[in-house]
Amino acid sequence: MRFVLAFLMFVSVAHAADRTGQFGLGGSLGYHNPIFDNDFHDAVQGSEMDWGFHGRYHFNSAWGIEVGHQRYEFDDADYRLESTGVTGLYRFNTVNRFSWIAGLGLSHIDAYNGEDWRMGYNALAGAEYDLMECLVLSGTAEYLRVSDFPFGGSHSDEGESNTVLGARVALTWYFGAQKEKAQPAPVKREEPVAEAAAPVDGDDDQDGVLNSKDKCPNSKPGSTVNAYGCVKEEKAEIKVNVEFESGKAIVGPAYRAQLKELADFLNEHKGTTAVIEGHTDNTGSAALNKKLSLARAEAVKTYLTQEFAIESRRLSAEGFGPSKPIADNKTLEGRAHNRRVMAVVAE
Repeated sequence: MRFVLAFLMFVSVAHAADRTGQFGLGGSLGYHNPIFDNDFHDAVQGSEMDWGFHGRYHFNSAWGIEVGHQRYEFDDADYRLESTGVTGLYRFNTVNRFSWIAGLGLSHIDAYNGEDWRMGYNALAGAEYDLMECLVLSGTAEYLRVSDFPFGGSHSDEGESNTVLGARVALTWYFGAQKEKAQPAPVKREEPVAEAAAPVDGDDDQDGVLNSKDKCPNSKPGSTVNAYGCVKEEKAEIKVNVEFESGKAIVGPAYRAQLKELADFLNEHKGTTAVIEGHTDNTGSAALNKKLSLARAEAVKTYLTQEFAIESRRLSAEGFGPSKPIADNKTLEGRAHNRRVMAVVAE
């Protein structure tokens, strides 16, 4: 019992060879009998052992074709059939050594040493088992129908079809290069990505304040500077880059991140004050633009006090109108750059 269980487990899990592109040659033995009530069946009461040989080719792991020749001899009558045909084969389970198979085909049927012939139709169903990678054992039940076959003599019925049913066992030897089984791709181990080294923060003007915090980066070496790198007489300018629509003084939400940087600087250096400078382009009168630039500076000051809690006593606002352009007022882009706000920091 243990042997049977072990054999069944082996059959169910062992992998079959992939027959794709392989040729096979083999032979078979079988036993067949006519069926249904007709003159041929009445004349032939039994069958002798028949034999055959075949060649196969597999297009892929499931589909194949068989060309074969089979010889049937019957008892109690001097009848012999020679069948040569082509059968399409299908294998249902292509991953195990044991598999069910089925086939349909056409054959050329000769009788009486080739004195007459008819078309034959055959079907088969059964199973096969891979004894070795190159050797397959198969067992099939077969159905053969011979159309309009006259058997002559007293048992002749011109135009009557005759049917033979039987079974055969076959061995097939395969040759040719087997399809190489795909190997699973090796698992690629991801190496830990080294963190990028932080950029070196230098002190180009050698005033003791790192470049990242130096608001006056061109101080003379050895100068006495404050915490943000400016000498007492210098004023640190922090460009906020808040630009406005023509004729308006509304701070849009897109500038919150820039104003937060200014607020963070002011919070880090509690002793500093800042003048918020407003500027405009040259569209319109100078007086109106000066008033508008002051309104813009006041808008930024209000934003800093309300959104980031900067004390209003540390901030002042001043409007310069179009008097300090940084770009050409003759172009739309230039005028947009001139509508700006600067923060000038002092202690």
